[in-house]
Amino acid sequence: MIPPYGPVKVQRCNHPLLRERKITLFVQREDLVHPYLSGNKWRKLKYNLEDFKLSGATVMLTFGGAYSNHLVATAAASYLSGIPLIVVIRGEPHPENPYQEFIRSCGTKMIFISRTLYREKGDPDFIRTLLENQRIHPDACYVIPEGGANDAGTKGCEEICNDVPDESGWIACACGTGTTAAGIARAMKDHQKFLGFAVLNAGNYIRETMIKSGADEGRFHINEDYVFGRYAKVTHLLKNFIKNFHVQTGILTEPVYTGKMFLGLLDLIEQRYFREGSVITAIHTGGVLDFSIPLKW
Repeated sequence: MIPPYGPVKVQRCNHPLLRERKITLFVQREDLVHPYLSGNKWRKLKYNLEDFKLSGATVMLTFGGAYSNHLVATAAASYLSGIPLIVVIRGEPHPENPYQEFIRSCGTKMIFISRTLYREKGDPDFIRTLLENQRIHPDACYVIPEGGANDAGTKGCEEICNDVPDESGWIACACGTGTTAAGIARAMKDHQKFLGFAVLNAGNYIRETMIKSGADEGRFHINEDYVFGRYAKVTHLLKNFIKNFHVQTGILTEPVYTGKMFLGLLDLIEQRYFREGSVITAIHTGGVLDFSIPLKW
């Protein structure tokens, strides 16, 4: 069920600003692990898939938006593992949406619901009714929350720290639900600190999620200065940065998560937020998809 998952590539970033500020920046390339099961998405699915197998359930259920990388990764994992999957998608179907085309090609059952109804996704009664409408007994279904945001997801994200260079004093990562951040902050070494970049206006929620998960409040900080207004909002500044960052480093990013994180990180380096000689590892959590690549382990 679980594919080979060896050491993740860690490369040194050669952006000119780093030499000027005497900062070492490593990029942990979680995005290169697999075309569809990459980044923190696979980390959050790993133990959910194991728990599904142990649960005795016969079908999985999860939730996401119209362009959800979590749904893509879960659909790929279910197809490769032979697990029946139902995904509940917020909004209407989009015939030309490549994400939905891929999910459909994996044999996944897709259910579209209104944004209003989608807010009930955490209500057990809502899930029970939804499953009964599909003629599925609730006991036969293993539910993965949106984004893989549960204890199993956090446990998987702890393992990101296994590949972080020991000399790193800082670990940086984009933050949405706080699951990845909580796992990293909980497992990082004693000399390390975590710097998270919120990608939506939910900094307090992320902090609370991390603290509830056991992260030391004194060893992490969530920066909210690079949200750019709201989740998935793209500005000219952000688009230009992503293009220039790729030219300068060869690293592809996207505007929802990793683009915001790298922009914020380099801006803080420019502002001398970090001392000279600091060593930082930025976690590239994926999100750059090429749907032309064949789906296989």
